[in-house]
Amino acid sequence: AKGHDLQRSVKNAPVFNSENHIILDGETRPVPPAHVRAALWQAAVHGLSATTIWVWERTYDTNSNQAGSVMHRPACVEAVGHTALDLLRLAEEVTALQRVKPQVALLHSTAAMVYDRKEYSECLDKLYEALSFTGLKIGFVTERQLQAGQVPQTAVLLVPNARHLPTDALAALKRYRGKLVLVGDERVLRFDEYDRPRDVAKARIKAERLAYTHGDTTSKQLWEELLRRLPAWRVKPRVEVRDADGHPVWGVVWLTANCKGRRIVNLINYRHEPVTLSLGARGRSLSAEGLFDAGELRGSIVLRPLEPLLVEVD
Repeated sequence: AKGHDLQRSVKNAPVFNSENHIILDGETRPVPPAHVRAALWQAAVHGLSATTIWVWERTYDTNSNQAGSVMHRPACVEAVGHTALDLLRLAEEVTALQRVKPQVALLHSTAAMVYDRKEYSECLDKLYEALSFTGLKIGFVTERQLQAGQVPQTAVLLVPNARHLPTDALAALKRYRGKLVLVGDERVLRFDEYDRPRDVAKARIKAERLAYTHGDTTSKQLWEELLRRLPAWRVKPRVEVRDADGHPVWGVVWLTANCKGRRIVNLINYRHEPVTLSLGARGRSLSAEGLFDAGELRGSIVLRPLEPLLVEVD
């Protein structure tokens, strides 16, 4: 999901994954069909428009990297077929989900990947995971886009523990009019692309800070802190998802879009156990109708692990 969101942020064009490893090469353990369906469906929701699965062959050589592939697993082959049919039948709805404009953006920095390595990459991954469970559409802005003068239009831009950023990219951040959030300690943005220190105060970057300690702060802690701050940043999902007790749900990803005058919501449960959910907006409960299997979903929604659900809400 993160890779496709990044690709679509750099160039908003259809993505073709020509070698899709939805099952590890040489994998001999059981793989549930739900994994295959979730991987294909969620990739499409995040921007994938075509793919070929590695590998659509059988082998009798147990040492081959083709061993254990999809064609050795009849239930997984069936899941591929059903998912492909659903993607064709619901192509307009999937396209609408792909076209949702990002509400929050993450800084993608090559300089930080070179110099800050694990400190930056770990924070980027954890922030993406945490934001995924807020119902917000996530985008990216790269340092090259900033250097070219492209400033994101999102309400929030988060800088994930990037201590290095080119000077001209930093200058572009000054023109950003949303809420800029530096995730990490006082070393964030303290160096340029040549590892030369800079005075962030003199750079006059107006930003809020979100505490983060490499190797210690968890994705869930970031999620909890983001939930506390999002109202003040004036950004929220168009549809809210709550558990049976009315609390925010960790581990469920959802995204809302308009399609042909209807409001649709795509949900998936990434936890290891079923989750009971309710949908709401502006303080009222929403009724939902399933689009995979037509019919009203009365009362609460029970999502099994790795089960995508596409619904229309009133």
